[in-house]
Amino acid sequence: MVKYKGMIRYNVIPYKDEILYSQIARLFDHTLETNVWQGLVKLVNNGNYQATIDLPNHLNDLYANYYHRIENSVDEVIRKYTLYPFYEPFLRFDKRSRILADLKHGSGSLIHIIAGINASNIMRLKYPRYCPQCILESRTQIHEAYWQRVHQIPGVLICPIHSVE
Repeated sequence: MVKYKGMIRYNVIPYKDEILYSQIARLFDHTLETNVWQGLVKLVNNGNYQATIDLPNHLNDLYANYYHRIENSVDEVIRKYTLYPFYEPFLRFDKRSRILADLKHGSGSLIHIIAGINASNIMRLKYPRYCPQCILESRTQIHEAYWQRVHQIPGVLICPIHSVE
């Protein structure tokens, strides 16, 4: 991994509808980072960081160390690469600012509790989901696979593009 003053100098350009979790996985794959924990420490300056599929945290650090070369703001990273835009319409207005602050600065341990996701009947994902047909198409067209945001939305069990489970 090429570093400059503690920052990663290699850019992974996000694909259409790609979640942040997938972009970080591709970054580690492209740079041959063998220790995921050390790679995450380089990205977010925190040894206790836990990557989450839907609502990642420490995004200010991630933006400062990496995404400032790809996007214009942390808010843009949240809007484009997390599931926050899908949860937002269902959140009370007083919780939105707290959740956004936790996405940017927080440890992430309370984000799902504040949003009411932990208390919901819909199970949170432990692993990213994918459509086999989407994977086949992306490997054919761009020569690598990635996790799309639409497949991570709770309750979406069939690919809206291919109608495949």
